[in-house]
Amino acid sequence: MSPGHPGHPEHPDQVGRVELLLDLGRAQEALGLAGRLLASSPDDPDLHVLLGRALDGLGRHDEALAAAGRALALRPDDADGLLLRAELLVGLDRGVEAEEAARALLRLDPEHPGAHVVLVGSLLLQQRTDEAWEAARRLRTLVPHDADAHHVAGLVAAFVPGEDAAECHRRALALDPQHAEARHELVRAEPGSLREHARTLAGVVGAHPQDTEYRRSIQDWADRTARRALLGAVLAWCVAGLGGVGGLAATVLLLWWWRRLLRDVPDPIRGEARRRLVRTPYLLLTWTVTVVTAVAAVVLTFAPEPRTLAWSLLGWLVVPWLLVPLWGATRWLRVPLWFTPRLVRALFS
Repeated sequence: MSPGHPGHPEHPDQVGRVELLLDLGRAQEALGLAGRLLASSPDDPDLHVLLGRALDGLGRHDEALAAAGRALALRPDDADGLLLRAELLVGLDRGVEAEEAARALLRLDPEHPGAHVVLVGSLLLQQRTDEAWEAARRLRTLVPHDADAHHVAGLVAAFVPGEDAAECHRRALALDPQHAEARHELVRAEPGSLREHARTLAGVVGAHPQDTEYRRSIQDWADRTARRALLGAVLAWCVAGLGGVGGLAATVLLLWWWRRLLRDVPDPIRGEARRRLVRTPYLLLTWTVTVVTAVAAVVLTFAPEPRTLAWSLLGWLVVPWLLVPLWGATRWLRVPLWFTPRLVRALFS
């Protein structure tokens, strides 16, 4: 929609102002201005779409869907209205209706990139993964130089056996190195050092401080860090149990690794991880077991019979050692349950 749209020739500058406010993320101001414009032009479908996008930006999704409906009542083949309706329906987990709106838009414009994006989301909501992958491939063929197209393909590829989600996100970043969503998903899709992931998360959280999904990734990072520290403590305990004095050296090495990591991790990530520690039972358990294991390694270092003492302590430690990875696996397996909102935010933020 351009500022000079024939439906509102009397205030093109004001319409452009609403669009600018939406681009800047100032949804409340955009809502107020769009409402004032609608008061003088209540039959302008473009203004209803702008009102809907402002409401969506404020989290008022049902009201935004009603605004999209008013736009389509005034102009049934309005492309912006159909796209807004489809996006909102995906966000409301109404996949069948979202698909209908997306396909209606594609009948009007078979090469509409936004319609293909929403179609992908609607198909995933219905767990039609193979069809979603085909839709994502068509999108990449349609706009091969669009970073968003490769990013969307990566989101789907994560659920398609044999496809490389990380490669899709790398292609997106090759086209747009500042693509925050692709950078974030790459952290999930491929292994990397804790330091690199922390720096990536600091960048995306700094660019989108209110995005709960990015902050959820900080929780994942904190979980991985705690498990890595526990593994180091267990190794120190094993060395101490077998060789006595080597346990102290291994514990010192673990502490040195921890201090180096803290020094290299950006302050926002370090602070957020610390805040999550006190309110996450899994992290509390993992770090408690880590500290107890490290202390036991030091005790074994100075014990006269470290192997005998190690065997007697093993019965107390083996249960928490097994509990932590098992609990961590259950936390990881819950990922598909929150995939839908993650997809919506990644596609339409």
